[in-house]
Amino acid sequence: TAGIYSVPLKSPSAAGCVFYVDYVLKGTPDANRPLTFAFNGGPGAASVWLHMGGLGPKRVVIGEEGAVLPPPARYESNPYTWLEFTDLEFVDPVGTGFSRSEPDTAKTRKTFYGVKQDVETMAEFIRIYLTENQRWLSPLFLVGESYGGTRVSALTGYLQQTYGIDLNAAVLIS
Repeated sequence: TAGIYSVPLKSPSAAGCVFYVDYVLKGTPDANRPLTFAFNGGPGAASVWLHMGGLGPKRVVIGEEGAVLPPPARYESNPYTWLEFTDLEFVDPVGTGFSRSEPDTAKTRKTFYGVKQDVETMAEFIRIYLTENQRWLSPLFLVGESYGGTRVSALTGYLQQTYGIDLNAAVLIS
């Protein structure tokens, strides 16, 4: 499922429209199934690299030495997907991928750009997602690649202190 959640910050005149792609394994009770939020680096890096290059159920076909192949791009099933043992949420922070500020002006974009603002927005996104999808009892994991590792490190304490959300693990990829 692809979707967008509107995530308000402290400013009543701005919200972040956060895009995500959600993979949930059917036939497993949600509360018992682990849930992983995955973030790529930044600034400007959408979660597509973890999504289509590492953890997702499909991956982009590359050459034997890891080189990008000439167009057209192709994808295949990923035999190493993490979907077998956890539901996956690939999240694009505001300013990456399809995520934008609303309204999308230079002034409102600034309310989301910064380490503190990024952590507050992503924590609120996680809180909203857990509530909307009734996943508060699921074992919870965060994965961050490159700057996403910094984001995940900061989110770990912020989620617990602000919302009482305890993680089962954090994975830092760099």
